[in-house]
Amino acid sequence: MFRSDYELLTGITNLFILIVSLYSFIRLKRINYNKYWLSFYMLLGLGSLLGFIIHSFNINDRIVSILWIILLFIFICIINSLLFSEYKYNKYIVFISILFYIFLVVEAIFNMDYIITFVIYVCINFIFIIKSYIKNKRYYYLYSIIIQIIGGILLISRNIKIWYLDHNGIYHLFMMITVILFYISNKRYISEY
Repeated sequence: MFRSDYELLTGITNLFILIVSLYSFIRLKRINYNKYWLSFYMLLGLGSLLGFIIHSFNINDRIVSILWIILLFIFICIINSLLFSEYKYNKYIVFISILFYIFLVVEAIFNMDYIITFVIYVCINFIFIIKSYIKNKRYYYLYSIIIQIIGGILLISRNIKIWYLDHNGIYHLFMMITVILFYISNKRYISEY
């Protein structure tokens, strides 16, 4: 029923991200915080739940492939939520996101490595997000991005293993720290205004 070693522990790290995301969502929802940040935490929690299922359980490969296609859509929406938290909703960004998603799905269907394509998409968006953080002098948000970039580098390296954590599990720990730092930054932003 459960997978073993690296995959199971990767699934468990997804649960940690889920918990941190839900906590952040609930705390910020109580004060009616920015809807895009709330979407970011909610979608990240949903994506983490799917990641937990994919990595933790022995399930049919076809079902795993379908779950990954759903998860890729959630990933795109997570990045868009982060982008729209800095910039207003933009139909052109949505259109470009849909094109990237279609490309990712095609790569997934043909068993190609879609992680590199997704990382490129994230990097493009991070450029705009970082630019906004610097322009608006919200430098503390940059700590989250720096941790995410370090985690992303470890994710695509694929040769790293520490204890029972492979590149995915290690990345998830960095993602959890990123979410915590984003939440702290959100709270700090509230206190400033």
